[in-house]
Amino acid sequence: MCLFLIDNVPIRVFKNQEDLGVPYPKTQPMGMYSSLWNADDWATQGGLVKTDWSKAPFTAYYKNFKADACFWALVGGAGRKGEEEA
Repeated sequence: MCLFLIDNVPIRVFKNQEDLGVPYPKTQPMGMYSSLWNADDWATQGGLVKTDWSKAPFTAYYKNFKADACFWALVGGAGRKGEEEA
């Protein structure tokens, strides 16, 4: 599972559903970036989780960003899990 949190609050959960034919990022490098948008429908479990507009205005900034991830190295044209070089 890929879990994205802001202030320890889950904002995005991407479950491994390869058994249902949904691609899952486990064998190739992955990047990440974010933005803010009106997430009232498609990004909130089909609209089941509503945006709490009483907490507006919403501002994004990043401080003490931490990623808990694996380092991947290209070996012979294919990605493999490896150790970060010093």
